[in-house]
Amino acid sequence: MNEQPLNIVRRFADQHLQSFDVVMLAGSAANMQCSAGSDLDVVAFSKQAEVAYRQVLTFEQRPVELFAFPVKGLEKLFEYNAQQGLPTIMRMIAEGKVVVDNGLANSLKRQAERYLKSGPAPWSLDEMNQARFQITENLIDLADAHSMEEAQFIAIHLFMLCCRFWLRVNDKWIGEGKWLKRELEQASPHLYRQGVESLREFFRSGSVQMMIAWADQIIAPYGGRLYEGFASEAYL
Repeated sequence: MNEQPLNIVRRFADQHLQSFDVVMLAGSAANMQCSAGSDLDVVAFSKQAEVAYRQVLTFEQRPVELFAFPVKGLEKLFEYNAQQGLPTIMRMIAEGKVVVDNGLANSLKRQAERYLKSGPAPWSLDEMNQARFQITENLIDLADAHSMEEAQFIAIHLFMLCCRFWLRVNDKWIGEGKWLKRELEQASPHLYRQGVESLREFFRSGSVQMMIAWADQIIAPYGGRLYEGFASEAYL
């Protein structure tokens, strides 16, 4: 039988994180949804640390991904994540299993839960229009792709842009990789299934019509395509 991840992380903390005030096991391992080879996400907090860092290492033949943070900078990090619409760190803290606690864990968890419940910062009109422009550009490129290989790259990028657009304009959290999939599927199962099927149809047949219709459907309530006349600040 595989050893409990919590026990492994306790030993990891004893050997490598003696100066930290709070250590948590996060991610799939915290919910016992990992395999023997899955990496262990560890979140650690220190009142003395000055900078945050991320480190990947091996401990007892298990990959460990360490996210280390100074306690005093956590509020700013949460605010930044809320602006970006990315709840990853908040979720890791709110759902993490406490391994080491010098009295701060409950406070950190309540703080993370409060930000999660409040949701992401709403998009500004400029941010929404920037995203509409990016989607429009990719719709035009997809319809006019010079090769199937080009079209495949464009289609994947367009799919991700549309997922993020719908979530953000509806004040939902987004995510990276598998978390983007999970967020959209939970927030709108019907829209998620439509998008996945449109992508499958494109890779099956090469037809872009279903994907174009899906993307147009997403941006239509917010003014539809935006191209001619669009302007934004440029950072050169």
